[in-house]
Amino acid sequence: MLRIVKKFFLNNRINKGYVYADHQPVNQQLLRELLITVSEAFDVSMATARIRLIKLGLVKDNSDFSIQKILRENRFR
Repeated sequence: MLRIVKKFFLNNRINKGYVYADHQPVNQQLLRELLITVSEAFDVSMATARIRLIKLGLVKDNSDFSIQKILRENRFR
């Protein structure tokens, strides 16, 4: 997976080592393209790809709709 993500980052001139998941259109487009690339390469859903990329630190989720936030908030219910 890291090889595919590294190639994506190089092709899109992403030097910081991760993609932001926030409300900026450019970041949303990059994230969408990255998720499509990873999900197609590994034949998984985009949600699964997103979770894995977040866990690897390759996606920084700063959006209001964060899977990690939902899991954290519902952990003690």
